[in-house]
Amino acid sequence: MERKRKFWIGVAGVAVAVAGLALTFSGRREVDDNVVRIGALFPMSGDGAIFGEYAKRAEALFQADFARNFPNAKYRYEVIFEDVGFNADKNTITVVRKLSSINKIDALINYVSGVALVVMPEAERRGFIQLAYAADPRAADGRYSFRIAPDLVRAGEMLYARMSRRGVRRITFIGTNRAASVAMLAEIKPVLEASPGMEILDHFTVNPGERDFAIIAQRIARNRPDMIVMQLLNPEADMFVRALANAGLSIPITGFQSLGMLTDKSLVEGMFMVDDASAEQEFAIRLTRDAGRTDTYYGEYVYTMLMLVANAWENTYADEGKPTARQVAAKFGALSDGLETPVGKLRVDSTGNPVVATVYKEIRGGMPITVKE
Repeated sequence: MERKRKFWIGVAGVAVAVAGLALTFSGRREVDDNVVRIGALFPMSGDGAIFGEYAKRAEALFQADFARNFPNAKYRYEVIFEDVGFNADKNTITVVRKLSSINKIDALINYVSGVALVVMPEAERRGFIQLAYAADPRAADGRYSFRIAPDLVRAGEMLYARMSRRGVRRITFIGTNRAASVAMLAEIKPVLEASPGMEILDHFTVNPGERDFAIIAQRIARNRPDMIVMQLLNPEADMFVRALANAGLSIPITGFQSLGMLTDKSLVEGMFMVDDASAEQEFAIRLTRDAGRTDTYYGEYVYTMLMLVANAWENTYADEGKPTARQVAAKFGALSDGLETPVGKLRVDSTGNPVVATVYKEIRGGMPITVKE
C-alpha cells in the first residue's frame, strides 16, 4: 500500500515546496462543477488498437488509486476516450471540437506528436490544457500545451555509445513523414553523423501507411549496413521488419522507442534500442494483470499524464469554481517538477515541460526489458 502511494508523494510536496500552496484533503471544496473533464485521444481500433486498450487499463488504475488515496480531493476526474489513430486527419479536429463544445473538457491527453500538433491551435482557441507524450517540441509551443518530453540528444549519444562498443560503423536510417519520426531523427541523426567513425549509407523516408518495403529491402541488401536506425510507427514498422525477414536479412535494428512499437517483437529478439524509462515493476504487474501479456504499451505514460493533470488542478487555487486553463498553465511546470510517477521522478526543463530519463532496452522473450548501460 505504501509503495503504491509513493507515485503521489509529489502532489502535496511539490505544491508546498514550489508553489507555496498548502494542499488540503480534509474536506471537499464546494464548487458549481467539481468534475475535471479530460479528453483522451488514442487509437482504439485498427493497427494501434492495443495501445488504446492499455490506455484504458491505465485510466482505470489511475481512478482506483486516486479514489483510494485521496477520498477528499477537490475534484473528480472524468476521462472521455475518443478513437484517434497515429495519423491526425480532419476527423481529429472534429473530435476535438466535439470534446470542447459538447463535453466541455478542461484538459486533453494523447501521445502522438502529429495529433498534438493538430490539437494545439484548438487548445489555444478554446482554452483547455493539452498534455502529450510527444517527441516533437512544437507540440508544446502554445500557452496551454505541454508535453512529456524525451531527451533525444541524450538518446543519440546513447545509441552511438553502444554502436561503438559493438563495432558498428556503417548505418542506414529509415523514418516516416510523421511528426514524431521527423522530430526524433532531427535530433538523433546529427549526433550520429558527427560521431567519429560513423558512415551514413542511406536515409529512407516513407509515407504513413506504406506497406511495400521490398525495394528498400533490396537496397539494404546491396549496401549491407552494420545496423539500421528505424524510426517508424505502425503499421510501417511491422511491414518493414517483415520485409527484411522475407528478404533473408538479419541486420540488427535499433532506434528510439521503435522496437517497442512492433506487434511481433520476436523478429527483433535480442536487439537493443534507447527508450524513455519504463514502468516500475510493481506498476507494470498491476497494469498487465489478467491481460495475457506483459508489455505495457506505454500505459505508464497515460497514467502519468493523468497524474499531472490531477496534480495541477488540485494544487491551483481559484477564487471561485474550477481554476481556468490560464491559471493551471501558469503553474503546470512548477507543480510537475519532482513529481514521483510510475516512470520515476520527473524533472522540468527550461521550457516548463516534464522530461523523463532515457534508458537502454533489449527485446527479451518478446518484450522490451531495461538493461544497464
